[in-house]
Amino acid sequence: MAKKKVEILTSKQQLEKKTASLERKEKKLDKQKEELAKKEEEQKQEIDLKSLERRLAKAESKVEFSKTYRTTIIGALTFVAGLFWRDVITEFLELVPILPGWLGTLIWALLFTTVFVILIVKMNKGTKKDDAGLDTLRKKVDDAKVKKAIQEADEEKK
Repeated sequence: MAKKKVEILTSKQQLEKKTASLERKEKKLDKQKEELAKKEEEQKQEIDLKSLERRLAKAESKVEFSKTYRTTIIGALTFVAGLFWRDVITEFLELVPILPGWLGTLIWALLFTTVFVILIVKMNKGTKKDDAGLDTLRKKVDDAKVKKAIQEADEEKK
């Protein structure tokens, strides 16, 4: 009977050792799972950040093209219109002189310049809308970068 008790105690001790070993392995496996999940989340955030950066670059390119296109078209149209208006204004000033000489011409020039500036300002409002959309996208990219930097700093502390 004593021999049986010793065998039972020995078996119990071996079982407790195996249980303890399995628990350690299980904890190690859980830790590895957590680390893997964390790495997957970091990769997902990195992919999201890269996607946002690509979208921002594409949007900036489109806006820059749009600005260049508008500026070129406005410049060309202004030049052509200016050629026509030069003749019209010259004939108009000859027909309806406010003041004779250069002073009358100066008054008309100031009047037309004011009208043209108002028109150009109204045309450039579209550019401000594009810039507002870009600012929103830039903020998203910056927020994602800050979030990533904070996470990396937290990881370094650990």
